[in-house]
Amino acid sequence: MPNTKVVAVDFGAVFWTAWHASADQNISEAFSRTMRRVKEAARMGDCVAVCLDSPKSRRKETWSGYKADREAKPRGALEQMRRAIEALKALGIYTIQVDYCEGDDIVGMVTVWALDEGHDVLIYGADKDLYQLLRQDRVELVNHQTGEVFGESDLMAKAGIRPHQVPDFLALVGDKSDGLPGIDKCGPKKAALLLNEFGSVSGLYAALHDEATRVTSLPGVGPTLIANLLAAETREPSVMTVRSLATLAVEGEPGERIEFPGVLESTFPDDNPFDNKTIHPESKTMSDQVQPAPSDSAVINAELESPRPTTASPGQDRRRSTSMVRREVAFERQLEPTSLDGAYQLAEALFQSGFFGVRNKEGVFTLMIAGRSYGLDVFQSVNGFSIIKGRPAMTAGMMHALCLRHPDCVYIHWVESTLERAIVETKRRNDPEPTRFEWTIEDAKRANLLGKDNWDQYPKSMLRARCIADMGRAVFPDAVHNTYLADELGEDVAETA
Repeated sequence: MPNTKVVAVDFGAVFWTAWHASADQNISEAFSRTMRRVKEAARMGDCVAVCLDSPKSRRKETWSGYKADREAKPRGALEQMRRAIEALKALGIYTIQVDYCEGDDIVGMVTVWALDEGHDVLIYGADKDLYQLLRQDRVELVNHQTGEVFGESDLMAKAGIRPHQVPDFLALVGDKSDGLPGIDKCGPKKAALLLNEFGSVSGLYAALHDEATRVTSLPGVGPTLIANLLAAETREPSVMTVRSLATLAVEGEPGERIEFPGVLESTFPDDNPFDNKTIHPESKTMSDQVQPAPSDSAVINAELESPRPTTASPGQDRRRSTSMVRREVAFERQLEPTSLDGAYQLAEALFQSGFFGVRNKEGVFTLMIAGRSYGLDVFQSVNGFSIIKGRPAMTAGMMHALCLRHPDCVYIHWVESTLERAIVETKRRNDPEPTRFEWTIEDAKRANLLGKDNWDQYPKSMLRARCIADMGRAVFPDAVHNTYLADELGEDVAETA
């Protein structure tokens, strides 16, 4: 009976590849590509672990220059990353994050645990330091960018070293992606030569100090390289520090055995539970009123669920996946009216229920039509709009959600929110700079808004609502279409934003 194959995904590598590859596309494309790649990886084995970077890094604390040349991560990218992680958790995928450890460290922890348990491992990533985990016939790496499968014999054939020598190799040649310096004049071939002769960086330096002729007699090892090797002992970071930085932290505290039994139950589901569901599960005031942007739901429905012909067995029945791709109406949409007559009948039923407090069935029907123009379903339409002085008014929560789901919305961020002031910052794709909007109690006073129950009881929420309204009309007019809040139309209504 074949061993269980555990797939360990370096999530950070997968996501940032997706982010950079989709730079000229809809901002949510990075989310969609990431989900597809993780599903692709999961289908290569029996179970999957998604390994996440910790916000804090032990390597950064060891040497401040670690990854120092990398640009600050865009806020929009971090939002898409958060969405992808939350989506994977909602799918039941086993995600792992360990304080001060990077994703590839956790890949190493999962690999060590799986081997101890008698399982095989397939690593999904591309970082050079992951090669130190390779084991003949037990651990292989699939490059998430190219699909190339890499094993221990491939490492020996291409680099001339063993997996356990990878940290030594990187200490000699460096790793530009992580900002790790190598030894000047020591390329991959010379590094392999030195490691094959002395076994490790420690063995090399022991020979340099005790048997220098053993080193200098090697072909291509001249005085300049020797001088560079000796200088690297005392520079910052030293060659031994670089080796330490390139070594994966695959174990916990001394005597502690890290276990991941939950990995064995983690598989990517055959069906797609994200049809027309929000991708902001933790939000209760802004985005739970609105479905995900069409670009998200369409990709998740059609592309995430598409079969992978390259891995399907010859007799595999693909009819289930095909039918899911072609499904045009999600479960949540099956009660939606499909004609004006059906819409009017539903409007009458909703009016008779008294649930929304609209004065007549014509009013319910008007709100349904208004909401449909924004791509909303019936409940969202009637719940997110009201009729004030003959005009449809939108709730601040709905306006916020429409702006968030706009394909060009990079982020919406609250800079300040107090009883005296609210400041919101937003960035629209292709705008050169972010835009801020501010409302203060003094502004409300000048507008003669104080004294109304909603402002007296909920000043913080009302200030936020006014910021959102100004932001929506100014930055995302194609999302809110010059709509106003009930409060702006003179209604004494509390807002949540």
